[in-house]
Amino acid sequence: MEKRLYRKRWITALTACFAINIVEIIACNLPLLDMFRRGLLSTAEFNENIITGDFHTPLQYGVVQLVIYLFFIGYVVNNISVQDMIRYTYRKKYWKNQFVKAVITTGAFVLLHELMSVAFLIMFGNVEILIRHKWIQGALFQIFSVILYYLFAYFLYEILRSYMGQNRALIITIILCAVAYYCSFKFFENIWLPIDDVSLMGNLCTGIYSEKQCWLALLRLSETVILFCILFFRIKDKEDLLIYEKR
Repeated sequence: MEKRLYRKRWITALTACFAINIVEIIACNLPLLDMFRRGLLSTAEFNENIITGDFHTPLQYGVVQLVIYLFFIGYVVNNISVQDMIRYTYRKKYWKNQFVKAVITTGAFVLLHELMSVAFLIMFGNVEILIRHKWIQGALFQIFSVILYYLFAYFLYEILRSYMGQNRALIITIILCAVAYYCSFKFFENIWLPIDDVSLMGNLCTGIYSEKQCWLALLRLSETVILFCILFFRIKDKEDLLIYEKR
């Protein structure tokens, strides 16, 4: 029953995200396509704008898609009850199962977004030009960086949720990530924040980052995720189970 419910929620949520991504990719790229067809953009400019434009900006990943992601993973994974926990005998075993679900669900969410971008690029972009500028490597770096960033946001949300409930934790997580995005580009340009290493594809393809720097970016994000993962398990192992019945 639990697996069937999880699968149903997973399919429903992915379908909703697919529809949202279609609207977003059209809104973000249709003006570029129109300008290219009217000769206002060269082939090189059009392809560069596709991979660095609105569908792939830090704002898109760090704020817009993040909000969608938190509702998405909350709907799919966080249908928690005390009865479900008790069936696992050990609390840590239950949360390990939730962790695995969160990783799989996050990966599916990110892959959906990136595969739709790939489909648009294949249909309207110049794949040969993009490959010469390390688009394939950039797309792989992008997928892993966004998965890591969203797992960081998920752990932050779950940690806050243990102390203040689901709704307030959701709102505060969104606010903190939005503030981090704003501060990263306005005030803390010389101070590293996780949002700085999200848009790796555009950075690699335009020469801002080398492949070595992309690997270092993934390492920094991985260390952040591991730290929050440790905090997540420690807090969840000690929290009051009845909070999921009270709220």
